[in-house]
Amino acid sequence: MPANPTSRRFVKVAAALRVVALFVLGLMSPLTARGQAPDKALESALVSEGLPPDQVARIMAKVSRSEEQTKKTEGTMDQTTTEAPKRFPVVPTTKVLAWGRFTSPPTPEQVKEIFPREVPATLKLYLEGKIDQWWVRQDQTGPIFLMNVTTIAEAHEILETLPLGKAKLMVFDYTELGPLTPLHLLLKDSGAPGAK
Repeated sequence: MPANPTSRRFVKVAAALRVVALFVLGLMSPLTARGQAPDKALESALVSEGLPPDQVARIMAKVSRSEEQTKKTEGTMDQTTTEAPKRFPVVPTTKVLAWGRFTSPPTPEQVKEIFPREVPATLKLYLEGKIDQWWVRQDQTGPIFLMNVTTIAEAHEILETLPLGKAKLMVFDYTELGPLTPLHLLLKDSGAPGAK
């Protein structure tokens, strides 16, 4: 522990923030697995980080208020969700968004071996109309493809044929996309697709 009082306080605040973040993200399972309720697990973790009781009490009060607000919001969202099917028709999946991430950073040897095949294979999918658009994340952790397919299974099957997929160096997450559902409200007969 640093000798400087300001440094000590900073370390304690940082530790408290880490514990609260773990709690919020649901990553405190080792504590809750021992039979502690999530709130008690959070309180115990804050105390074990050396926070004074008054700070622990303030944090716990804020967590409690936040949980109450979340419950109110979830109740409102549940009411909205149950009404949504009446207002918005089901739309077909017209595209799939696929965003890739490396399973591990490729070695220089893998870059030399695989990337010269990956780029032409991706371009071929674009020219075949399977990939509509593509981007790269700013952090360079993988590509994002807007695909002209209607199922996640089809997108997965296509992307697994790419060299990085075959080498198990890249995996994808997928989201099905469709037409914006509120647009039907602009039509006179809002119940039928394509109505005038």
